Amino acid sequence: MEIHPITMVYVAIFVAVLFLIEGIYFLTVDLRGSPTATVNRRLRLLASGSQEAMLKLRRKSPDEQTSGPARWLARLSPYRKLDDAIAAAGIAIPTYRLALMMVALTVIGIAVATKMFAVPWAVAVGLGLVAGLLVPVIGIAGLRRRRLVRFQQQLPEAIDMIVRSLRAGHPISTAIGAVAREMPDPVGSEFGLVFDEMTYGLDLREALVNLGARVPVSDLRYMIVAVRVQYGTGGNLAEVLSSLSRVMRERARMHHKITALSAEGRFSALILTILPFFTAGLIAYLNPDYYRSVMSDPAFPFLIGGGLTGLVIGIFVMHRLVNFRV
Repeated sequence: MEIHPITMVYVAIFVAVLFLIEGIYFLTVDLRGSPTATVNRRLRLLASGSQEAMLKLRRKSPDEQTSGPARWLARLSPYRKLDDAIAAAGIAIPTYRLALMMVALTVIGIAVATKMFAVPWAVAVGLGLVAGLLVPVIGIAGLRRRRLVRFQQQLPEAIDMIVRSLRAGHPISTAIGAVAREMPDPVGSEFGLVFDEMTYGLDLREALVNLGARVPVSDLRYMIVAVRVQYGTGGNLAEVLSSLSRVMRERARMHHKITALSAEGRFSALILTILPFFTAGLIAYLNPDYYRSVMSDPAFPFLIGGGLTGLVIGIFVMHRLVNFRV
């Protein structure tokens, strides 16, 4: 029995839609808010009795976490990078499930582009990859960046809480536990994982190294170095952390001041970035023959390529001029 190619296309679309619906359903279930949304995620897991399971999941290797196809995928470098990005973004969804959703979106994008808009296969594949791979990756990167910024904003307050606990005579482990109980996500959740790892026998220095690997924030590295040095040599950790907290706040104040002073330049750079593309699109819409009449000229591809190259270089230079690193 011969199977028509269009039948295979319809089967692929059906499977892709099925995966997409399943992924959206589980994503909605995983991300649904609770009445205690202001409490950090670790405390919610602790209240549900899943603290030990969560910690074991964090400390298992990829081969121990998954089975079947997911175990094979966990050995691939892109899959591991996606898993790290999802963990840093704080998304409560298994990596393999999100990967299935991305594959489904890619297949649906290709099918829609070829069947509904009748575009060439090469263009359809490009559009499908953008819809299924590029857009989710950009979304995850945005969530990860927002969570890291929130962590950096909460870190000075967490350090002050540790300093007050140390000055009251408590050990560093108790101070970290207080941060895990009192601070919201993401600081409370991440320091809670440090406290849990120490509870289950991991050394303080190793637990802090794991924290630094999960949360790549420069200010956090300074704190980790200070605690590890004091742990090995001794000293007044409370004073060191107190000074570090003041430096972090001064850096944040300077960053906000520079951002405010450079707002006009950044807005001008945004307008100058958008304007050439907007103008070209408007001309092509109002006068379609404006570019079509010169496309046959041999110099046209070189002129367009040179113009786009200069435009990209200009955008890069403007971006470097109006974005300052504090």
